[in-house]
Amino acid sequence: MPAGSYSTLKLLRAAVSGNHVHQVFTVNYTDGTSDSFIQSMSGWTAPQDYAGESAASITPYRVRLQQGQIIDSLTYVYGYSFAINNAKMISNISLPDDRDIVVLSAALVPCSTQSQAFREPAMSVHGSQRLAANLASTYGR
Repeated sequence: MPAGSYSTLKLLRAAVSGNHVHQVFTVNYTDGTSDSFIQSMSGWTAPQDYAGESAASITPYRVRLQQGQIIDSLTYVYGYSFAINNAKMISNISLPDDRDIVVLSAALVPCSTQSQAFREPAMSVHGSQRLAANLASTYGR
């Protein structure tokens, strides 16, 4: 982990094979303590509007490359923000042990920019369409 004081952990992710409730994310600190965050996560085609979840990117379809099939279904990438203890140094972050939850990006926000939120999609429509195609290809969904 880069040395520094951080206020927020931000994640972009997608989940396949349905919704995933009560997933645990743990921030471990160098002093041996940790903070755990429990977050329910919508599937990439079935938004549930869980608390703490926001749509970061939406595409009108996804592609199953193996079958050469276009599926007309809105496909979502979600954003999450977790407030972390900025008085401690982070040693590592543990993600849920679930292969159907795909973390696409993780960022630690320095204390000086803690008020920034997900204000615009983290990817362009083109980028998220490629992402949806790659996820469909990898996970066959």
